[in-house]
Amino acid sequence: MRKQLIISIFTFILALIAYFGFQIYQKIEAKKVFAEQVKYLPKSTNFQWIGKQIQKNHAPIIILFFNPDCDHCQYEAKSILEHNSDFANTNFWWVTTVDSSAINDFSQKYNLDNLSNHYFAKLPAEKVVETFGSVSVPHIFIYDKTGVLQKEFRGETKIEALLRYTNQD
Repeated sequence: MRKQLIISIFTFILALIAYFGFQIYQKIEAKKVFAEQVKYLPKSTNFQWIGKQIQKNHAPIIILFFNPDCDHCQYEAKSILEHNSDFANTNFWWVTTVDSSAINDFSQKYNLDNLSNHYFAKLPAEKVVETFGSVSVPHIFIYDKTGVLQKEFRGETKIEALLRYTNQD
């Protein structure tokens, strides 16, 4: 009886280890898929553009996932606006999952709507996950003028880092 209990416990522990090992394996594989997927700029048609439509001009592109209520995102917007002249040859795609009125309020509050190289888009949460994987806000992807990923930043990022990877510094 005791031997049977030990074998049952041992089998249960092995089953748990196998289950959690498989879960970890699946997460690692999913991260690899998304890492490969974000190596290249997604098609602009994947996004629901708010306001003006994007202009293709073969310039580096910064995709910035944001939420209008996020303090770090607001700081990023202020910093980018203060250094706008340094980003004259860089396009910004501000992407969020919130409704278009909140996007418009944010773009107007930080005077980004008047800048020719700043574009705003809504992307439903499920499309964000399909295209980029799990992202937090702010989350930044920097692509060169050929659409190849140069750098990914999670969280608030200094302007100097953005400039370094857009070859503007």
